Amino acid sequence: MVYKYWNGPEAEGTTHEGDKAIQAFNYRLSVTNDPANVHIIPKPENYDRNDYVSLIADIITGCHTGIQARDYCPRTPGDPNIRPKIPGQPNGISRIINPVRVPNNKHDGNNQHLSWISTDLPEENWPYTTADWGWRDEFAARLRSYTLGLFYFAQNDDEVPGWYRNSVKGWGLARDEYEENDFFPRQVYVREGRRMHGEYIFTSNDALPDGNGPDTRPYIHSDSVTSSHYALDSHGVRKREKDRVHLDGMVSYRTPQPYTVPYGVMVPIKSAGVKNVLAPVPVSASHIGFSTLRMEPCWMALGQAAGTAVALLLHRGGTEAVHDIDIDKLQMNLLSQNSILIHIPGWENLDEKERTRQQWMLLKGREP
Repeated sequence: MVYKYWNGPEAEGTTHEGDKAIQAFNYRLSVTNDPANVHIIPKPENYDRNDYVSLIADIITGCHTGIQARDYCPRTPGDPNIRPKIPGQPNGISRIINPVRVPNNKHDGNNQHLSWISTDLPEENWPYTTADWGWRDEFAARLRSYTLGLFYFAQNDDEVPGWYRNSVKGWGLARDEYEENDFFPRQVYVREGRRMHGEYIFTSNDALPDGNGPDTRPYIHSDSVTSSHYALDSHGVRKREKDRVHLDGMVSYRTPQPYTVPYGVMVPIKSAGVKNVLAPVPVSASHIGFSTLRMEPCWMALGQAAGTAVALLLHRGGTEAVHDIDIDKLQMNLLSQNSILIHIPGWENLDEKERTRQQWMLLKGREP
């Protein structure tokens, strides 16, 4: 269990004990307030006001989950007709989603990490990875109704302060996206599911400095098939709890330097007896280790590495196990495709030959 201020330290209640919980899923929305393209969301089926009612106090007090609110929150709600002023508070549509501007006056609407209530729906997704498709379809419908209800509540509930309702009035789904699905995304954003037990289990230690000082390079895997860089980032695993500074499991820990990803995270453990499978997405990792590998650029690079490895094995007759790949040959093939197997400072100032040489030397434990 981890309770952590956003961009701040861990807080009371943190035990670091593991459990079977998985991080929340949501839908990544395409939203806009462009009158010419907006679909204002009506009251959805199965609307349950109780899902959102605690948001009212957050709006009135201005409290949020960021470190800037630590000295101000919790606090007693004041006059609901006066907009609060809490440092760092999310305002307007940003109170319920994290809107990132994209072309054509639209925004990618993800979960707002500064709020206790946003588009994530923790706890209810826990059975997802082992459930049948009937259960998954029911969950997807529940999540859709919940997400639409969040917008409806913020814009229409009588107990939501009028000044806030006015600030989100006019926001809705982009009418030129997902037209055949009532402008709503077709797929649940499944952040984490089953993971393979592989030859190497990637953990947070593989992404953090390997030595003294925050700028020390992480451990270099000599069998690296890509370099990646993202925070150790996980969404909440439990719904809002009384007197907690954030949802349990909603964490982000900075990774100061790009790290290397070993080939072994894609390869089934030998004792499983599986010799012809490479898994570049459900990679072998701990929960927190996976939380940084799960970004699409890393997955794409691992997919390229897996495809290249398969091609090499097929070229040799296709009888060898994935465990027996010639790593040096695989890496040279990837380098010839301009893959980045290890980060080199000043990369942009080097020609292709020198980039390849320096990467190779570093991977093999020699100074370039």
